[in-house]
Amino acid sequence: MSSTPNYTTCAQSYLRPIVPAPNRTRAQSYKRPIVTAPNSPAPNFPAPNFPAPNRPAPNCPTILLLRAQRIQSTESSSFVSDKRSLYHQTTPLHLASSNGHRDLAALLLEHNADVNATTDHQTTPLHLASSTGHRDLAALLLEHNANVNATTDDQTTPLHWASSKGHRDLAALLLQHNANVIATTDDQTTPLHWASSNGHRDLAALLLEHNANVNATTDDQTTPLHWASSNGHRDLAALLLEHNADINATTDDQTTPLHIVSEDGHLKLAVLLLEHKANVEARDYYFT
Repeated sequence: MSSTPNYTTCAQSYLRPIVPAPNRTRAQSYKRPIVTAPNSPAPNFPAPNFPAPNRPAPNCPTILLLRAQRIQSTESSSFVSDKRSLYHQTTPLHLASSNGHRDLAALLLEHNADVNATTDHQTTPLHLASSTGHRDLAALLLEHNANVNATTDDQTTPLHWASSKGHRDLAALLLQHNANVIATTDDQTTPLHWASSNGHRDLAALLLEHNANVNATTDDQTTPLHWASSNGHRDLAALLLEHNADINATTDDQTTPLHIVSEDGHLKLAVLLLEHKANVEARDYYFT
């Protein structure tokens, strides 16, 4: 017999799509800037480990059943009168945007839905459309004056989210509407860091065409080349080097891209770095 689900936990599982934001783990044993694989949420992002939209946590009812059960609760009057769900302040427009329902979003906007409504993590409908790649829906939101540079509570913009997922056409749309290509999160990551970490070469090329800083550094001095190197993305690293990425850039512990690929065993990428005169004798703080 199945146990009764925790409806608070289940509700949280529908909050927002996982943002595959690159992240570096810093602990006492920290040695290298580690970048999580695509589709892994950063530990310091809101609601880590939440399933993607419409993918409920184990033993959870569907979102429709969950909503029905919540409406029957003592909080139902607040749920209805506020026209917002109890799932961390998402609106119907957030849900339509996340799932690509353009006609429904248009209907909501015709009825004065707030195009820049935010969840309690400051996520807007445009963030969700950007993360899930729904270009037509994003265009609709922008036509209704969505803030293209809106920031979440971690200072991520829609362009960060599109870059992380590799949605080039959507990123191009955002840039046409003056998205900030060098916007930084609270740990100083740029959209180019996110595209580089996840191997999205075409999107990275687009960002560089719009004057992204190829040598932008995070709060621990990692560059996009460090992030591409960490996940073995040779073609993306080659693109960065074509745009004058610093081959011997060092983190705050003096780690170079060559340190990273040598530790992780990315042979072809190591060959590329050495062809570009990476310092084979570079020393970090751990091996001096």
